Amino acid sequence: MKKISDFFHYLDTVPFQYSHQENDFNEVFHENLNLRRFSSEGPGISIGDVNNDGLEDVFLTNAQNFKDRLFIQQKDGSFYEIYQEAFEKDSLYEGVDAIFFRCRR
Repeated sequence: MKKISDFFHYLDTVPFQYSHQENDFNEVFHENLNLRRFSSEGPGISIGDVNNDGLEDVFLTNAQNFKDRLFIQQKDGSFYEIYQEAFEKDSLYEGVDAIFFRCRR
């Protein structure tokens, strides 16, 4: 693995299969006062330990009509995708950002 800075490094392999899909909508044609496209601001990404196993999991948002995706990291460094019915229902909306936070009681 080649290190390119203190924060980033190249991966030899892709840990999971993902390709962002964008819907074909340009609101500038419908709302003339928009000076830029707000409908293509995604995808959003959030990295955090979703299942409290000490490994970083990855959540990716998607465009309208495409479901968001959650990948759980395993101890060997591979990932598997978690199905959530809420992601199907939420696909009616554009996902442009995501954040994880830990709530301690």
